[in-house]
Amino acid sequence: MWKTYVYNRVVEIQKLTKDSSWRHCAGYLNPADLLTRGVSANKLLTTEYWLKGPEFLSRVDYEWSAGNDLSVQIDESVLCANIVSDSKTEILEPLFSLENYEHLEKCLRVTTYVKRAFRVKNFPLALTSDELSDAEMYWIKFTQQVAFSREVEDLKKNNTVSKTSSIWKLTPFRRLQESDLSFETANPIILPRKSPLVEKLIWKIHNRHIHSGINMILTEIRKRFWIIRARQTIKSLISKCVTCKKLRGKPGQEMFAPLPKNRMTPQLMYLKNVNRVERIF
Repeated sequence: MWKTYVYNRVVEIQKLTKDSSWRHCAGYLNPADLLTRGVSANKLLTTEYWLKGPEFLSRVDYEWSAGNDLSVQIDESVLCANIVSDSKTEILEPLFSLENYEHLEKCLRVTTYVKRAFRVKNFPLALTSDELSDAEMYWIKFTQQVAFSREVEDLKKNNTVSKTSSIWKLTPFRRLQESDLSFETANPIILPRKSPLVEKLIWKIHNRHIHSGINMILTEIRKRFWIIRARQTIKSLISKCVTCKKLRGKPGQEMFAPLPKNRMTPQLMYLKNVNRVERIF
């Protein structure tokens, strides 16, 4: 499973060259692996293929190893319900950027129309719920493959997830299999903390429930999804909501102006009487 940057470079190389010009060099014969994997200086000086290169390069080219097939295929693997995936496909490039649209519903509709255009030329304008669900799953797969590519690769090889992973402590399909909860609620789809899909999902629930608070949004999200550090993510997003700031804003506490000097300086007061004038301090 290649990263997007590596994938794009490989595709470009394959377009500019022929498959017959590429050969595979095994890792144990590759001089570069000695430095990248670490080796002592004494062993480096005594290693023959470090000084002269792989032995098969001294032969005629038809005796070289044919190597592995380096062709690239784009597939659409599923990552859902606690990183449970089918190993069929892998999405490396999105159909478009989610940041181009503000609302999740519009992103799903555009995705459905784009996927329709790849299949048929003349199609009805009305969208079906199955098509919208398929578009939503498409972005879920892409988001997971971008954020959890290493974890997915480990699980496909039946290896344990690295302890440095953000989902290492999550245990899929263990504790709630006997509950009456639906499959989606008992085994929610894992999503990363920072993602355009996650942001649009939170805004969708926030607006649908009339600018509800953190607990309400968190409850609704966990019916289907498990977002890493969800509470902090929700709090960070809704703190930017202008409507919420207006509704929950506190009245301003205006500071009093400074008192004028004539009210701060002691003054003499005189009381006039018909017969005398008294001086009062």
